[in-house]
This record gives sequence, structure tokens and C-alpha cells, in this order.
Amino acid sequence: GSVSTGTETPVETAPTPTQPVTPSVSDPTLQEAVYWMHDNGMTRFSSVELYRPFDTLQRQEAAKIFTLFRNTIIEWTPTDTNTSCAFDDLSIADQTLVSYIKQACKLQILKWSNNLFNPEWLLTKPQAIAILIRMLEWPQSETGANRWQVYYDKAVNMGMIEPSQPESFDKPISRYEIAK
Repeated sequence: GSVSTGTETPVETAPTPTQPVTPSVSDPTLQEAVYWMHDNGMTRFSSVELYRPFDTLQRQEAAKIFTLFRNTIIEWTPTDTNTSCAFDDLSIADQTLVSYIKQACKLQILKWSNNLFNPEWLLTKPQAIAILIRMLEWPQSETGANRWQVYYDKAVNMGMIEPSQPESFDKPISRYEIAK
């Protein structure tokens, strides 16, 4: 608009910032995801409440979920299947999950060091993203001090995550985030 023509220009208002969504056990998307995971053997829990969506996820639990996800969804075979999966710490693992730990090792989707799998350690968001990308686009370079950066960048480019500071991203992942 213009003063000289006597027309008014509509005033644009700034968009209202969206508030972060607070996860809820009644979220229908979460409910559907947990039911799907249960139906495909990735969890023994048939309800969101029993699934404990707001707890963090241990590496041994992730081994089961990702191995079965890979077997259910992704047609992929690693190039090197001669990986040694003899871990010195499987005696502390949940014995119902040991076979999944070994499968995740053979599939090369969960990494380890010094013959330790560390089954009770918490899985971090960068580790979860690396696992997914390993299954989708194997192999990636995993050398250097900031080896997660290649996975972070790829996840942003694939639309898996929103761009943010990678340093603030290295936190344990919740069971909620894995299900969704």
C-alpha cells in the first residue's frame, strides 16, 4: 500500500513460536509405534505404559530393537561378516538379550571396544543415528576425534534430525525417541 494511493498494506504478524511438544503416553503416534514394535518382536511390552517410554535405553536393549528392526525392514548384509563377537562382559548382560547383542555385532550395527560391549551403558542419540545410518548407507568413515560428525551431518541431510549444535546433541536417547 501507499500513502499516495490511499491503500492500506496488511500488517504481517510474526508467527507464534511453537512450543516444544511434551511427550505423552496418550500420544497416538507413540501408541501405534509401540504396538508395531510389539507385533514385530522388538519389545515384549504391549502397552505404552509398560514400555516405559520416558526411560533411557541401554545398549543391550538397543541391540534387540535394532537387530529386529533390521531383520523386519531393511534388506542389508554387511560386507565383512568375520567380525569377532566374543565379549568379556556378557555375563552382566540380560541373558535374554545376549543373542541380539551377538547379532548386532555380526551385523556391525553396534560398535564395541577392547572386547567389551558395555551392555548396561546408555545408548546416546548420536549412537542411535549412527546405527540407523549404518543400516541404510554402510559404510561411513569412523575415524578421527569427531567421528560422530559424519553421521550427524548425514542425519541432518536425510531429514532425520533438525540442525542444532552437535555438542548439545550427545545425550542418552529415550525409549520414547526410539519408538517414534
